[in-house]
Amino acid sequence: MMKNNLGLKIVALVMAVFFWLQITLLSQHESKTSLPLKLVNATGEDSLRQPPRRIATSVYGRGLDILRLRYSQAHIQMNAADFWAGNAADYLALDVPEKLNVKVLGVMPPTLAEHLSEAGQARAENAHSAAKNGKKAPSAAGTEPSQSDSEEGQLQTKILTDLVITPPQGVKIFPPQATLKVRGNASLLAGLPSGVRVFAASQPDAGGQYKLRYEVPEGITVLDITPKQVRASR
Repeated sequence: MMKNNLGLKIVALVMAVFFWLQITLLSQHESKTSLPLKLVNATGEDSLRQPPRRIATSVYGRGLDILRLRYSQAHIQMNAADFWAGNAADYLALDVPEKLNVKVLGVMPPTLAEHLSEAGQARAENAHSAAKNGKKAPSAAGTEPSQSDSEEGQLQTKILTDLVITPPQGVKIFPPQATLKVRGNASLLAGLPSGVRVFAASQPDAGGQYKLRYEVPEGITVLDITPKQVRASR
């Protein structure tokens, strides 16, 4: 009796996996995959940085075609400056096979917060290496407070991540979240993200992109926003 029950459970499991694969591979849906990344027009410091080989990509199509896309010659091309700035709006999807019924909806370069984290880790490694060799580690640009900072009440910077973007009415946007780099007095920064609002323009520009706008409490300065534009998504 127990053997019969075990056999039925195995058959049920196999059938469930079969139906799941059929739905996933044959139905049209939005999914995330990764495609090879190629950066162009690298200048200055950007030419010295090592980008990842692949970039996270949002696509829409049949599951089987999405799987084939991942292992095709398709790749994403971006300007180096846009990639390192986290600008997800400007990219080209190249060499996508015509026989694949797949639409590339957007890409997800590393966020500003991730870049700063990587830079901080690199500075820590340099400091450790210098200390090991008995040398004083050079200070990174922007880490020492300037005289103007002292005069203005020790202004500090802060990274606000995963801020939900308010879309135009009736429009679904991609990506749905933004990152802000802000500056202000420490006491004001401590209260964030309360009072911070990020929203998309009500109408797209000529390229179909919605520019991002923001509202922050008085006394807070926005130094950067990532991304700067979003696009309509299905």
